[in-house]
Amino acid sequence: MEIIGWIIAVLGVVLFLLAAWRFIAHRANGTPVLIRRMPAKDGRAWRHGVVRYRGNILDFYKLRSVSPSPDVTFERRGFSLKGRREQTAREQKFMEPGLKVLVVQTSRGEFEWAMDSHAEMALLAWVESAPTQPLQRMDVKTAQKYFKDK
Repeated sequence: MEIIGWIIAVLGVVLFLLAAWRFIAHRANGTPVLIRRMPAKDGRAWRHGVVRYRGNILDFYKLRSVSPSPDVTFERRGFSLKGRREQTAREQKFMEPGLKVLVVQTSRGEFEWAMDSHAEMALLAWVESAPTQPLQRMDVKTAQKYFKDK
């Protein structure tokens, strides 16, 4: 019985250290945001966390997770801003004042992101700095067939 107690204690310490490492490592180098997948009921399903930019990838780390890998990863190519809105009365109870809610369409579906103005500016700069889509070059025969069919 004593061995089981020690095993549980060691597991508890390891989980605590993982959580502390994740919190310190990502909080210091990321941007705090709240994210929820749509559709969702008013004021529900928000997840607190941190986003980190990695080139064309945006990683989201939930606040209440001990995994060293990101909980959700977004690609810049399928990421677009659909609109903005103010917080609802219910959301004002648990969100900081001044946070704006952005409605975002991604390759993973529609999300809402709540963030301050600095985080919003960083996200918009990341989205707008995406490289343009490469042009598809056609050979002469394919081009002739394409324009013949039109």
